[in-house]
Amino acid sequence: MSELTHFAGAASSVVNRLRTAVARGVAVSNDEFLHEWELTDAAAGILVHLRHTLPDRLASWTSVAAVHVYDPPSTVMRGVDDLVERGLVDTTVDGAFLTIKGREALNALHSITGKVTDELWGESTSTCEALLPLLRTVVTAAAETGGEAFGLFFPPFEHEGSSPTVKVAGLLEPLHYHRFDAQVSAWRTAGLAPQEAQLLTGGTLWRVLQEDTNLRDAAPYSVLKSRQRTDLLSGLGSLPG
Repeated sequence: MSELTHFAGAASSVVNRLRTAVARGVAVSNDEFLHEWELTDAAAGILVHLRHTLPDRLASWTSVAAVHVYDPPSTVMRGVDDLVERGLVDTTVDGAFLTIKGREALNALHSITGKVTDELWGESTSTCEALLPLLRTVVTAAAETGGEAFGLFFPPFEHEGSSPTVKVAGLLEPLHYHRFDAQVSAWRTAGLAPQEAQLLTGGTLWRVLQEDTNLRDAAPYSVLKSRQRTDLLSGLGSLPG
């Protein structure tokens, strides 16, 4: 395994840990948010992904389907229909976009996320500030090899006045979904269906797919020098969560 493919695997583990920490923090306020905006769980699942899409950018159906490749299409469309019914989203033949009310809901969700990330990483603000240029460089490079799911999160949207902690959390999303696309490509190449891929937790085929995923996911990190990759991994690794 090359240095870059090994790095991609290591970076993924750290990114997953940090994303999980943020998601758990946001989940604490989930019931209140759902009640305030009268959202079903299915609708909230769609809206959470749209929070990283530019407010005036269309979320294509192809990208939405790619992000939810492991979910039944009926569940995804029920979530979209719920958002439309509540006036948060409008749709076209090509995709969905936020309404003014939808942007207000995302602003509320952004506020919740900001409180969570500040609680988690507020004492590591200088680390977050140092990570931002590295993350932006890698995410920009990832646009060359990212797939349809990545396309929902690129270019990443940053709310005006966001703290460095929120910006770091936002940039983890396109990084995660670049790997997500790589993983999907790996198991599709192996002839697996989504459900079959999800059931793999070990064994020879799982290791082969992991290596293939790392290989497909590694390219964006090549834009960084070796020392920068070390700084990126150590910086992310030092963040609590």
